Amino acid sequence: VKPLQKAYLQAVGAFRVLPVTTQDVLATTYFSCIDGLIPLLDGAKFLKDYRAGTVSNFLVQAICLLTCKTEEAAPYLRLTENGPLMDPVPFARALHTGLDAAMKADLEADRLTKVQILALMSFHNDGPGGLEESSMHLSQAIHEAHTAGLHINTSGRRPNDPAAYLWWSLWVFDKINAC
Repeated sequence: VKPLQKAYLQAVGAFRVLPVTTQDVLATTYFSCIDGLIPLLDGAKFLKDYRAGTVSNFLVQAICLLTCKTEEAAPYLRLTENGPLMDPVPFARALHTGLDAAMKADLEADRLTKVQILALMSFHNDGPGGLEESSMHLSQAIHEAHTAGLHINTSGRRPNDPAAYLWWSLWVFDKINAC
């Protein structure tokens, strides 16, 4: 990343790391309330990697973006450790701005994780261009999934592996989005 681009990405929050308490509550809320409806992630793998500190920060932010408007999240919405408690909409806007910049700068190295992040981002719909941006994130997720070959049953893949769930979830979201 070039110095000017890095400065821009820093300014918009692309490298933001949310406070651990915010991450913990919002990730727990995601897996207790949303994951069963939207099987985009392997919950056991995510939680193992999260506890080990090896999960993608961008994926954590995407999960937080999706769950920040829940009732359980309200007392924990802080962008920085000692920062002010925020309302859900400004919190979501700040997260979305940083995540959007990070995805456009291709900062997520793992392709499967990038597909998951874009798919999660597609559920955020805010402001006058919200529907268009939401649709664009879903289209990008599907494009990345196609180019990664998630729709191809290669040797060693199981029909119910996490990549298959991700692929079919994207397929369903695309059909619903078309309506």
